[in-house]
Amino acid sequence: MPALVASLSITGGVLGAKYLGWLQTIELNALDRMIRLQAMVGDRPTTLDDRFLIVEIDDQDLQNFQQIPLTDDIVATALENLQKHDPKVIGLDIYRNIPNPPGTKRLATQLAKENLIAIYNPQHGLPLDSSGENIQENQGFNLVIIDSDNIQRRKLLALRSENRPLYSFGLLVSQVYLGESDHPIELEDNGLKLGSHYIPAINQHSGGYRLPASEARGWQTLLQFSAQQQIAQSVTISDIVAETFDPELVQDRIVLIGSTAKTQKDTFMTPYSVSKTDGHLTPGVFLHAQAIQKILDTATDGDHFFSYWTEGQEFVWIFIWASIGGATTWLFYRTKLFVGVSIGNVTILCGSSYLLFLSNVWIPVAAPIIALFVSWSSVLAYRLFYEEKYDVLTGLQNRDSFLQQVSLSNASLTDPSNTGAIAVLSVDIDRFKSINESYGHYHGDAILKQVVQRLRSQLPQDRQLARMGANEFGILVSNLTTDTAVIDIVDNIKRKLKEPFQINEQKLYLTCSTGVALHTSETCITAEDLWLQAHTAMNRAKTSRRGNYEIFAAGMQTQSLNRLTLESDLRQAIEQDEFQLVYQPIFAMDTGLLQGFEALVRWHSPTRGLVSPNRFISIAEETDLILPIGQWVLEEGCRQFKEWQETLNLDERLVLSINLSSRQFSQSNLKKSVETILKNTGLDASSLKLEVTESMVMDDIKETIKTLNELKTLNVKLSIDDFGTGYSSLSYLNDFPVDTLKIDRSFVSKISEKASSLAIPSAVIALGHNLGMDIVAEGIENISQFQILKSLNCEYGQGFFFAKPLERKAVTPFLKKWNNHPFDPDIFVTNSK
Repeated sequence: MPALVASLSITGGVLGAKYLGWLQTIELNALDRMIRLQAMVGDRPTTLDDRFLIVEIDDQDLQNFQQIPLTDDIVATALENLQKHDPKVIGLDIYRNIPNPPGTKRLATQLAKENLIAIYNPQHGLPLDSSGENIQENQGFNLVIIDSDNIQRRKLLALRSENRPLYSFGLLVSQVYLGESDHPIELEDNGLKLGSHYIPAINQHSGGYRLPASEARGWQTLLQFSAQQQIAQSVTISDIVAETFDPELVQDRIVLIGSTAKTQKDTFMTPYSVSKTDGHLTPGVFLHAQAIQKILDTATDGDHFFSYWTEGQEFVWIFIWASIGGATTWLFYRTKLFVGVSIGNVTILCGSSYLLFLSNVWIPVAAPIIALFVSWSSVLAYRLFYEEKYDVLTGLQNRDSFLQQVSLSNASLTDPSNTGAIAVLSVDIDRFKSINESYGHYHGDAILKQVVQRLRSQLPQDRQLARMGANEFGILVSNLTTDTAVIDIVDNIKRKLKEPFQINEQKLYLTCSTGVALHTSETCITAEDLWLQAHTAMNRAKTSRRGNYEIFAAGMQTQSLNRLTLESDLRQAIEQDEFQLVYQPIFAMDTGLLQGFEALVRWHSPTRGLVSPNRFISIAEETDLILPIGQWVLEEGCRQFKEWQETLNLDERLVLSINLSSRQFSQSNLKKSVETILKNTGLDASSLKLEVTESMVMDDIKETIKTLNELKTLNVKLSIDDFGTGYSSLSYLNDFPVDTLKIDRSFVSKISEKASSLAIPSAVIALGHNLGMDIVAEGIENISQFQILKSLNCEYGQGFFFAKPLERKAVTPFLKKWNNHPFDPDIFVTNSK
């Protein structure tokens, strides 16, 4: 709606500027450029027109005859010599209304010929109220129309006097050539007809013009210039008088006689003049020839004079481009497409205008371009102003506006009559990042809009709702009388958001974590700090259990600060290579032979000491720091394992297992990344096993299958870790191209002689074997667990029963001992004690 209103306003403003004449100079310059461009790329013929002969009166002729102007005798002789050879029509483009003897009677005889059209001298202009009685039928006026920039673009073809219409020199010459009886001239309101051929007339607002009524009189048309000044063969009047010309140049042709002498100044600037550095001017007789040529082409070849749109059509045209400019800014200005779409709009506008011009339709060019850019800039200014206060996607208040509202409510608590409290809620949609990664940002944005609708439906009209982050919303509740009112709002929101959302006919379930900060007049706190309290409480709710809510309590901010400090140290750890890998051995249960290692990351902080993965992995995943960490683990693990293969002559059965994080697994370039690491380190793909958790593969089944198949093309082994820990992947397991299932340590730790403790491990082992997969049990800590799992035909095991994770230096002696030597369970029992 704002873009539409802006487009209408801008269209009105631009049309107003056009009708006031402010755009005429720009429009005429655009017209001149199109005329010159047409000459460069057009297909108009460059050969001379054999319908014409131009008789030039140049400076040399004037010098030869020693007469300025030429005497009637010289002109009469020239006309007599031309008439001997049967020209179709002679056009005399020199004024002879004042006798210049000798030879006046001879000239009068020639001027009376039916096939001769002479120019009538309008003296001080041809008044519209002239009776026209003294003007002969074979005399045409030549009223030159010059635009304000001294360029001739228009041709006046006809005027209406009190008694009869008056016609221009060029129009009468054309009529005689075509045949007067077959091509009568009829004047109509918006143009004239020559026979059956229509020539549109210019009005005050045609094309880019804004003409005063005095300049728009009569029937005018645009001259359609040729790039060639001289469109036909020419001779001089000296050649005609001396009869030294070829008679075939005259027979059945239009013969135009006019001055080309520079001293006579019968020359005019045209649209081509501005492109010349020498002040190029065109003689009047050549302009007559070009105008007559166009009339003849219209009558004989189906060509057309320029036509013009009505004011209503121009309004629609300008409005369309104003709307396009506004829509472009509204839809694309924050995208990479904005510049390209804007350039495309200008290109299409100019291209459309030029194609219409080539079809002899002149429409405004500058007006729609100005409308396009003004609309573009005005909507941009509106959007920038709008985004200062509101979120573009949801239309909610943004963070700054929300905090201003909190400040106002906070200040109202100082009023003694206000006995209520205020509450600020931070509502965060759980696991929303995985929705964007699985379904794309388009569907993620659609879900956010649905979330906003549901939040609004649960809030009274006086409650303030704002978008504070990507998937975090702020709610301000004022005039609270009881704490339970806030809890009711939280419960209502949770219940509403638990209703399924729809994406591509697939149901999606969301939960939210909510933090609540309460404030009364008894304490003093800023809006920013109050929001920070709500945000801190929300983080505590998210950490403790998703879908929960927490009310801010003292001590939460200290924990939040500790978390931020840990994140900062983690970033520094990545830059300073504070991570190292440890390797936990994996053994075959039946043969006792070493089968490989699982690489595990450890952080040795110079200030914190050894930081448990349980403390930093979750933060790394939330902040995407897990990506550089995971990349380093892959590179370092593959490099080190290749080094051991070469230096210790490892058996080919040994495989290195490396865990992939959910963020790594969702990367579109995962296959390329793994392929590059294998190539750079030289490790054979068959020596690498990539482990993904069951929860990761269930986020997006189709994408999971695609990614696993892509990795499988590299010949790496694939394993599902933590299998059976809560996500139902059984129905899809047969579709996953995995080699191994890992029984989670939580099941292994519960193994005993009781049959119930064996139900899940035995089921996983049987399922894996039926699907052609091998089984690894992790977390084996005693001989009893080992023996039971072995009896269940579990192929491989790892855990403290075999060995704790080994640092790099300890792996070498371990490999030398166990590379091809089966273990003795009794020795491991002793070691484990």
